[in-house]
Amino acid sequence: MKWLVVISDEFIDVGKMSRSANRTTLCTAACWLLSALALTGCDTTPTLVLELENPLADANVVDGRAVIDGAVFDGSVADGAVTDGAVVDAMVLAGDASNQLCGNSVLDLGEICDPGIDFCCNFQCTGGIAAGIVCRPAFDGCDLPEVCEGSFTCPVDEVAAAVCGDGIICGGEVCDDGVFPPEEFDGCDMGCLVEPGFVCTGEPSVCESAPVTANSLDDAPLLPTGENDFMIGGSTIPLFVDNTFDGGGWILIGRGREGWAWNDAGAGGPAAVKDGLGTTSAFAPTYLSAALVQELMDNSINTPDITLVDVRIRRASAADGSNYQESVWIPLAPIGWTWLFDGGGPSNALQAPFGFDVDLFVEDSDLGLGGFLPMANTEDTIAPIASFGSDDHMRMFTRASSEHGLAQGFSYGTSVTLGDASPTSFMLNSGFDHSMPYTEIYIRGLPPQMSLARWTSTASRFVQGLFTDSASPDADSASPDQSF
Repeated sequence: MKWLVVISDEFIDVGKMSRSANRTTLCTAACWLLSALALTGCDTTPTLVLELENPLADANVVDGRAVIDGAVFDGSVADGAVTDGAVVDAMVLAGDASNQLCGNSVLDLGEICDPGIDFCCNFQCTGGIAAGIVCRPAFDGCDLPEVCEGSFTCPVDEVAAAVCGDGIICGGEVCDDGVFPPEEFDGCDMGCLVEPGFVCTGEPSVCESAPVTANSLDDAPLLPTGENDFMIGGSTIPLFVDNTFDGGGWILIGRGREGWAWNDAGAGGPAAVKDGLGTTSAFAPTYLSAALVQELMDNSINTPDITLVDVRIRRASAADGSNYQESVWIPLAPIGWTWLFDGGGPSNALQAPFGFDVDLFVEDSDLGLGGFLPMANTEDTIAPIASFGSDDHMRMFTRASSEHGLAQGFSYGTSVTLGDASPTSFMLNSGFDHSMPYTEIYIRGLPPQMSLARWTSTASRFVQGLFTDSASPDADSASPDQSF
């Protein structure tokens, strides 16, 4: 008969094996099982299996197994010789003469199971071992150990339920900082997901502010409202992000009261745009260069030109800065970003070249009801530049005005006369009409859900397409030259 002898590597001199010995490898799982059953002290490193043609000499066979804790054999074995002393921690897996191949990880003829592949199989390959023996240990903190239940098969692998706040990342959790009950704004939120602007590692998770990676309009919705670093212009620039208005995603690119120069070079330094928002210290116009705004667009996925950018104009509507009117431009000209809102035309004159065409959506405010003005212009929203605007709180013009000493800004119509010439008034009024308010300018890429302003603009374009008679000789003459 044949004997399968499992011998620890460190005690084998391969050069002294008989030619009739067949050397194979016992799998780690089987070796672990033998150790778990306390039948051997083998570790989880691969061992050698010797298939010998003749039984071992001097083996102490008990109950069908030869288990020797000490000298396994001493002397010769027929058909070859293994000499030079003792081999420790050896086991004869198939001491039962009726089945010398049990344990070879193959289901041989006459076997019901094999412990090499069925972790709850006995070493006669006739059925299961005693219930309660661990057959599959827990892999990690999210796993549960499985134990034999009397049959030769190990139960199906089960995992522990995820508990957010236990410090162990399980199931759909991405982080778990061990804080229970879970808290928000610490990097790992109440659902054990990483919050925007953080990086979490380890178990329990340690969350820290994420390194600077933002460089586009697409990044803004993922960032917390407030100051965030953007890598643009070859350096890190702190910009203000607002995710509280109309679905969020807004990046502040300029702010100020009177004195906008409409210069694509920008004004005041890019890092200063965020400073003093909503205070008198922010009255001096400060805005990013057109090149930096364009870089934010270029680094985004779907903003090749300004027609796919929403421009938000947030104008003070009270002299003390306590209220604001919100408006959104939907640009209609497929051009890159520019600050030449007055078109670069003559000062204090409605003459071409004008700014670029936009649809204007104005929300309700303390100044009055809002509305929608199609085919307006960044220079002015009333005739002769635009056809539908009125000279009221919805009007917005950026050209120079003699009433403000030819200073430029985002003036209201003549019906708005709030404020005075004080350097602390959020509504500049030099004793005439159409107040010039402190204003903040934001942009964003298209939000996941279409905003009301853009939906209205799209509907207006559709209706205009239905009813515009392109063959009418008056179609072009009704509008002034709006080339940019």
